[in-house]
Amino acid sequence: MIKLSKIYFHIDVNNAFLSWEAVKRLKEGEQIDLRTIPSAVAGDPKNRTGIILAKSKPAKDMGVKTGEPIFAAMKKCPNLLCVPPNHSYYEAESKKLRKLLEDFSDEIEPYSIDECFISYIPLLGSVMDVANSIKDRIFNELGFTVNIGISDTKYLAKVASDFEKPNKIHTLYTSEIKEKFWPLPIENMFLLGGKTAPKLKAIGIDTVGKLANTDINILKVHLKSQGEDLYNYAWGKDIDERHQRKETPKSVGHSKTSSYDLTNLEEIYSFILDVVQDTCNRLRKENMKANTITISLKTSNFKVYSSSATLDFPTNGTSEIYKDCKNIFNKMYKGEPLRLIGVSLSNLELDETTQLNLFENFSEKEHKLDKTVDNILNKFGNNHLITRGSLIHSDKNSKNNI
Repeated sequence: MIKLSKIYFHIDVNNAFLSWEAVKRLKEGEQIDLRTIPSAVAGDPKNRTGIILAKSKPAKDMGVKTGEPIFAAMKKCPNLLCVPPNHSYYEAESKKLRKLLEDFSDEIEPYSIDECFISYIPLLGSVMDVANSIKDRIFNELGFTVNIGISDTKYLAKVASDFEKPNKIHTLYTSEIKEKFWPLPIENMFLLGGKTAPKLKAIGIDTVGKLANTDINILKVHLKSQGEDLYNYAWGKDIDERHQRKETPKSVGHSKTSSYDLTNLEEIYSFILDVVQDTCNRLRKENMKANTITISLKTSNFKVYSSSATLDFPTNGTSEIYKDCKNIFNKMYKGEPLRLIGVSLSNLELDETTQLNLFENFSEKEHKLDKTVDNILNKFGNNHLITRGSLIHSDKNSKNNI
């Protein structure tokens, strides 16, 4: 019997968006369960634009992949049934899940909209009895299935939940890594990016076990600090066991003062974009995403007022936050000459870069643009004319303009 001071469960909803959509439609009287046919939740099914956000197992078996364009998925699976996403409903289902888990633990740590960690409480029964109770209650009360990974570290619990799916429970204690973890192909290692695997294979490392038994200094030569991280992950260690995390910021903000009165709407929008770029750059440096935006304005008469809005989904994308900022501004602006504009992003959460944020129908082009602008800002500062022409030009014909 394994005796541990603390055990973690990682609860992961199977095909979350697709499952939640299927449950919703069945409750509304539909006869077909989306999970049993080739189907997907996608950006804009009507116009066949956007990306696949989630897919059923039959669709997966036909080669459909999360994150690929709808038209590409339809080529592989012509009979693919695509349905639009319902973000507010998915958020509500996520909250129901966390509420249910409160009956099993007083330590619940959300990891993403469809995943969370909880600490096991021995008083409720054996590890497997509690895990089965959680799994069964979720299915019976909420209608969808989950995988549960169990370990003495969060990292290994996450790895375990990705073993055979769906509706399964797996353990991966540190005492089991040689048997269950080390034989896995290096590509299957959680938090190892797609560009890193070829680098490791080039030096003969093709399994997690080979990584774990490679001299850490060799890994550092090839992968720098990431090499040490991966080495420790291969041994089942959590990051917070190795070094103290810096304190997570509660908000990130930036403001900019004008030397003259701002009255022209297009110029004000450009000013807002400048502030948003700097704020989002700071947000991405912190590896965070924001759920709430606050805009502050100071008039030429030194009157200050502000307005906030909660986003439909967390993001750190400049274009997304800029559009939301513009909408907030349009509702609050009273036409006075402005001297200062500030943007604050709060209600932050970690940006897990290894996961596709399914709420963000955010193109690779936008991600690359954010990265490019970040590099410029980090190197030269925000004293250059770094603006996004497409966003500024779109303001001229925007229906949101005053």
